[in-house]
Amino acid sequence: MGKKIFSGVILFALAWAAAWAEVVGKVTLDRENALYRAGEKAVFTITAEEDGKAKTGVPLTLMIFNGSEQKIEKIVTGEQPKVLELTRDKPGFIMVQARPGDVKNYRNMGIAGAGFEVEKIRQGFPKPADFDQFWVRVKAEVKAKMGKPVLKEVKTQNGAVEYDLTLPLGEGEAPLSAYYSKPVNAAPKSCPAWISYHGAGVRSANKTGWRSARFKCISMDVNAHGIPNGKDAEFYRKLSTGELSNYWNRGFDSVDKCYFRGMIERLIASLEFIKSQPEWDGRILVVSGGSQGGGQALMAGGVDEDVTMVAALVPAMCDHGAYLNGRLAGWPQAHRSRISNFKPEVAAYFDSANFASSIKKAKVFVGVGYIDVTCSPDSVYAAYNVIASPDKSLLIETRSGHALSRDAYNKQNQQIYEHLAGGTAKPARAK
Repeated sequence: MGKKIFSGVILFALAWAAAWAEVVGKVTLDRENALYRAGEKAVFTITAEEDGKAKTGVPLTLMIFNGSEQKIEKIVTGEQPKVLELTRDKPGFIMVQARPGDVKNYRNMGIAGAGFEVEKIRQGFPKPADFDQFWVRVKAEVKAKMGKPVLKEVKTQNGAVEYDLTLPLGEGEAPLSAYYSKPVNAAPKSCPAWISYHGAGVRSANKTGWRSARFKCISMDVNAHGIPNGKDAEFYRKLSTGELSNYWNRGFDSVDKCYFRGMIERLIASLEFIKSQPEWDGRILVVSGGSQGGGQALMAGGVDEDVTMVAALVPAMCDHGAYLNGRLAGWPQAHRSRISNFKPEVAAYFDSANFASSIKKAKVFVGVGYIDVTCSPDSVYAAYNVIASPDKSLLIETRSGHALSRDAYNKQNQQIYEHLAGGTAKPARAK
């Protein structure tokens, strides 16, 4: 009898979920640019639609994120839309999600985000006084322990030669692992350089020969974890669920043990390697990435003055201490983890926003989505606002989350291509 009742409950739940499968939640704001002053009310209008037409009688679960605070409200759509007037008295963002039916229905949810005095957002925990000196010291340590690079030729085609690169960084340390490419028969000091970094996850580096062939540059795509490249999917899956599981929450109680310490050391090694290549022109060095890779790009720009362009879309690891100011931190939001042993004074040394504040001259292109709950817009602004370089630009997509539009990527890539061509490049500092 009990099994029949249980089966009946399951069937009812599945049927109820299916009934709303094609219904979508919709959330709109009263302002196109989604920007407000502190204390002003942002008006969120919430409805449900089916085939583009308003639908009544739809149960919606509303998720309201006011900075780091979260509230859940359940409604049923009627003849008139549900209207919420929300505000903040401090800089930051409010997001409202409308999920048809159950709170777990992400697929058909509507979402909107409103920003309040976004230009005033700063890190929740201050930049350590010795931050720059700390990384100067680490950089010197990395340079001292860099071993002889091992370059295994992968292929030569379309005018570019490509290598699987491994560069040892001392006994017991994960090496720099990347794919590196250059134009065939490139003359000394003839090529700009482009390094890309990876978003979160465990995977092989990507091959970059097409870049070298098209833009006559030396290029590198860096494996975030210093693991072998070119293995099958099962190899990376096992690492992801085993040795590297939850790597992003490890060691936030020690500047020596934080997992991101090793990742940044490999980043430093990638910069040192590519600058040591005889083909590098000594003038143009681009770093790029999205999410975790975007955070690394900001770190690269902050740790090395020879970087002349930083391209960072929805950068992660920004404003670890945002919760101290009532805002949503960027990924990985390690302060929420039970295994991170989180200390804000340690996390500050691995905060992309603090690296961003050290970017003084490079061209910087940043992308932000106003409905991004992974790398919150609050955290991206915390980094962007402190970039010291006057040559910076912010691409804003008010209706995008963690995945920006194809147009955003096209605009970023166009700026990179123009920079590689030398149109806006600045000379690196004198040696």
